[in-house]
Amino acid sequence: MHRSQSRARWLVVRALVRLTLLLAATRTIAGGHLPTGSIVGSVRETSTGRAAGMLRVRLTPVGLVEPSKTAQPPHIAAPDDDGDFRFGELEPGIYRLEIEAAGIASESITGIQVEAGETTRLEPLVVSDWSERITVRASPEAAGAFGLSHLRLTHAALDDHAASLQDPLRALAGAVGIVTQNDFKADLRIRGGDAADTTILADGLPIPNAYHFSGSAGSSSTLNNDLIQQMDVWSGGFSAEYGDTLAGVVEVTSREEMPARLAGEAGVGTTLAHATLRGPLGAGGWSVAGRASDLGLYADRVGDGTIKGVSFHDLMAGADLALSGAGRLGVTLQDGGSGFAQEFGLNDRASHRDAEHGARLRLEVPIDARTYFKFLGGHGSLESVSVIGAGAHYRQEQWRDDVRASILHLLGTRHALSAGFDLARTTDRIAGAFYQGDHLVPGAIDGATTTTG
Repeated sequence: MHRSQSRARWLVVRALVRLTLLLAATRTIAGGHLPTGSIVGSVRETSTGRAAGMLRVRLTPVGLVEPSKTAQPPHIAAPDDDGDFRFGELEPGIYRLEIEAAGIASESITGIQVEAGETTRLEPLVVSDWSERITVRASPEAAGAFGLSHLRLTHAALDDHAASLQDPLRALAGAVGIVTQNDFKADLRIRGGDAADTTILADGLPIPNAYHFSGSAGSSSTLNNDLIQQMDVWSGGFSAEYGDTLAGVVEVTSREEMPARLAGEAGVGTTLAHATLRGPLGAGGWSVAGRASDLGLYADRVGDGTIKGVSFHDLMAGADLALSGAGRLGVTLQDGGSGFAQEFGLNDRASHRDAEHGARLRLEVPIDARTYFKFLGGHGSLESVSVIGAGAHYRQEQWRDDVRASILHLLGTRHALSAGFDLARTTDRIAGAFYQGDHLVPGAIDGATTTTG
């Protein structure tokens, strides 16, 4: 009897538990927690059947099982590379689907039914052929390339780079393996090396000061397109004659035109003015070229107004003389300067000024039809002055002299044998006054004169 009563009570409890779970499930459905559904589909182009990309699929609820949720915002999806799209976790009900893209009329489908816990699969959707596929095939070598690591740009190619400020080094930015640190600096980084790891030469001699602003703000080099015949760039595999160069070599060749009469050209822009004048000199010629730039118009619009007077100028003059016996003598003089100032608040101001000077001599004399003697000499100097606040300042001076002599013998049309020597002497000095605590202390450092060869 006792066992029968216990079994009866257990059956009653189990029935009550089932009834409680059933009522809870009913309340959950009534409370808006219906299982969600999903929609999957794809978009294709009408004539080709290819996946249509670069478009947007919009799904808008029209009438949901729970009317209070119909006002929810539309769902947005973008087809993948295969043209497929998917909308998940959708409330059961009726939806409208629209396909939107620039260049085509909006396509729409209404009355799409989404069931609780089900996936609605749409037939492939087609749109008009609004896109165009463009295939670009690279040539084995870039224009001006002589193999994988040698690039040559002519005077005309340099002029094609309108945004280079008549600067041949800025024109190189973007070539394979060559970058600049940013748009405000012209110093080259070849194969990941620093600017100091790249040797820059003009007519066979290193340029002591290749960049304005001492290479710091460096918005331009000290070279001018107007006096350049061509520029060769080696990013690897360069000759041992370039010494201990680590990253790359840039060698500039001056123009050797023999103008029959006086000629010139000039240009003026919002940030740069330049002019060139050339004329005959016996059986040779002479030329003068200059640039002047004030970047204030640019800096005022992209900066915070604290940087003032960002400017630079340079002037180059050259003469190429024909000697008896097919020899040639070339002389180049260079002068330049740059500077800027910056406000620091509390009436503090910092300024920086550079002055660069240089001279180069080139002599080429044939010994016979296939052998030449070449002598190169150069001198360059840099004076850099910085002032910070009311009294702190420093002046840096650098000098460099180069001498190179070589004999070149041609072997066939593509090879040559060269022998010679080169000497380089550099000297530098820094003097000024610096704060130690609240006091200005004068000081000077004389760098040792270094001769290498």
